[in-house]
Amino acid sequence: MSMKSNKVSSSNKVGEESKRTDASAASEIELGIIKIPRVNFHLERITLPFEAPEKYLAAVTILACVFLLAGGIYDLSENPLPIGGRQSRFLAVYPGLNAQFLIESIGVAMLIAIGSFGFYVLRLSLADPENVQQSFAYMITGFLCILFGLLVLSGLLFFKLTGG
Repeated sequence: MSMKSNKVSSSNKVGEESKRTDASAASEIELGIIKIPRVNFHLERITLPFEAPEKYLAAVTILACVFLLAGGIYDLSENPLPIGGRQSRFLAVYPGLNAQFLIESIGVAMLIAIGSFGFYVLRLSLADPENVQQSFAYMITGFLCILFGLLVLSGLLFFKLTGG
């Protein structure tokens, strides 16, 4: 009698497991009279149709940052004058902080790019520590580019603050 009850109970367990797998395979879960649909919430991975090299993406990101830092949105929205003049004087930098000339933003973008190039060359100086002369030349060139960009940008800012 105990053998039969074990067989019956094991067959009931198999039947319950098959019901569970059937319920999990179904597209909805039944809880009494309520049916809850089984929805799979996962994000699809977005891929480019081609393999974009990381260096190009980094270069585009850096150019976009330089564009924003140099006042590119102002240039697109306000349509500034290309070059200014006051009486008979040529002005490349607008005196005052409320506006800028187009050539001023182009010059600022170039100076930011020179400073960024200095940081890149400074990083290159660490690439080959065995070649001391080349590393030292890269280090000096990087510092000079950074210093040049920083000093000229601070001079332009001082010119704008003092009003010309």
